[in-house]
Amino acid sequence: MLVVSVGGSLLSQDYFPRLASVLSRMKKPLVVTVGGGEIARRYMPLIKNKYLRDRVGIKATELHALVLHALTPGSLLHASLDFDLSPRVHILPGLFPGITTDGVAALAAERFSASLVVNLTNVEGVYDRDPRDPGARLIREMTMGEFRDLVRGAEPGRHMPFDSFGVEILARSGIPLLVCSGKDPEILLRIEKGEKPGTYVY
Repeated sequence: MLVVSVGGSLLSQDYFPRLASVLSRMKKPLVVTVGGGEIARRYMPLIKNKYLRDRVGIKATELHALVLHALTPGSLLHASLDFDLSPRVHILPGLFPGITTDGVAALAAERFSASLVVNLTNVEGVYDRDPRDPGARLIREMTMGEFRDLVRGAEPGRHMPFDSFGVEILARSGIPLLVCSGKDPEILLRIEKGEKPGTYVY
């Protein structure tokens, strides 16, 4: 089975129906987490208390999860990881303060022994520097240890390839990660067939 973490930066009124259409056509059991995106980034900086700040971010992910659930026929919306996996689309919001939806995706992957976690983001994969730098180079493969060094210290709401908590979960479970552009959600159909666009982290 696959776990897909959809970055909040991708989510828009136009994107949700396209993503839902792809998810409904996939054959493998899926667990999908959705980030808080612009809604979370707009309001989280206003709040000094870190716990309450994270709760605001989680509420943004709950809204996005509900929208995706409503648009994906036969999908199931969950509020925890305590569910039985079935050959359907299972959708999760953020669950815990201090942990991004990437971290929730990693926990879901460990819970259900996923073969791969796919992180859909707004860039082509992991780069050796800021991807906005004209000289940035896309890294096609890297070890989990190398990736851990890159993302260490990421905070919820901050744009990073994956959060450090999630990396630690994947590392201890031996579950690989694929970081790739999700601008066209059809890429998930290619991944389901075995393709590895973007950056493969093992």
